[in-house]
Amino acid sequence: MNDHANAARTVRHPRYVHAAFQSYLQSQGLRAPIRKTYAAWLSRYTVFHHGQPLERLSSHHVEHYLGFLATYADISEQQLHEAHCCLRLFYQCFLPTLETFDSEFQASG
Repeated sequence: MNDHANAARTVRHPRYVHAAFQSYLQSQGLRAPIRKTYAAWLSRYTVFHHGQPLERLSSHHVEHYLGFLATYADISEQQLHEAHCCLRLFYQCFLPTLETFDSEFQASG
């Protein structure tokens, strides 16, 4: 089974999502500070949506979260970009059926 199939299967077990994402990031050679930053963004995204299973959240949910960050959160453009990259990578690798993620955010942002 390939990495994407393993990753998609892991998402069905919510308590392993963050650990699986961290393992994936490490396997891709991302440095520890980036992995820590991405883990924090994924956690914040999950909390923002009240712990709903990530496979139930659509590109609309991603857009809503990023829009909230851009409008109300006291973060820099760089941090907004990091959140966007994190969620794009997560959904591309773990839930690849969410194909319209980038185009919808780019159109609204």
